[in-house]
Amino acid sequence: MKPFLVPGFLLVSAVGAVLLSSTDDSRNQQIVKGQPIEDHYLVPAPVASIISRSCMDCHSFKTRWPIYSRLPIVGPMVEEDVRKGRLYLNFSRWNELKEKGREEESAVFTAICENSRMAPMAPKRYLAVHPAARLSESDIERVCGWAEKQATAVLAFQNDN
Repeated sequence: MKPFLVPGFLLVSAVGAVLLSSTDDSRNQQIVKGQPIEDHYLVPAPVASIISRSCMDCHSFKTRWPIYSRLPIVGPMVEEDVRKGRLYLNFSRWNELKEKGREEESAVFTAICENSRMAPMAPKRYLAVHPAARLSESDIERVCGWAEKQATAVLAFQNDN
């Protein structure tokens, strides 16, 4: 091997080791029982599957951090997108939303539907590398049907009490 190739090989090996290191990513907080949405509402399997595939990377502590999220320039952009998504809606901290009251909770269910109908809901750069996250018309109708039902039920419960 030529002498100048050895440092390059070592550098590439070191970067590769960092990128492929532990899948236990500390950027996800621990999910505490009683906090996530599924501890408060029945989320039917087809809806849960859609939300898991299309929403959870930015709107929960179940983010599947891709290898490129550890790169110097791209990583901070990915982290900022996730931070903003979690601030707007965090399925892993649904208990905090419930504490704000039934009207707020109902409004968030309504917003889930409205935002699902926006084309595209996720940033275009995210969908470019995660095409499976794109919502089909069928996905949107299924999520909206569930979310609208929950929004109505939340307010109906409030009016009964």
